[in-house]
Amino acid sequence: MTTDDDRRLREILDDRLGPDGTDLLLTRLPERPVSDFATRDDVQAMAMVLRGEMAELRGEMAELRGELRGEMADLRSELRTELAAGFVAQQRVMVTTSLASTVGTATLVLAAVGLT
Repeated sequence: MTTDDDRRLREILDDRLGPDGTDLLLTRLPERPVSDFATRDDVQAMAMVLRGEMAELRGEMAELRGELRGEMADLRSELRTELAAGFVAQQRVMVTTSLASTVGTATLVLAAVGLT
């Protein structure tokens, strides 16, 4: 805005708001060139950029969600395998212990029968 534009704006504001109202309004406005203010087109362009970035982030998040699901499935599979292996090992120990106990009991019974 030129100095003439500034003067004309002040005249219009003085007519509508009075000198005190004009001063109050103009002291509240930032002292910047008009070119620094965002236009509706600027805001709409920024909104389009943000929408694009948000769509890109949603795509990345979906990809990460898929990777996480795959890793969780792998962990479940590994856990099942390890639990099954532990179960088999525990069964072997139990069978061996039970067999040893049975043999020991049978030996004691035979020895007791042989003593009488």
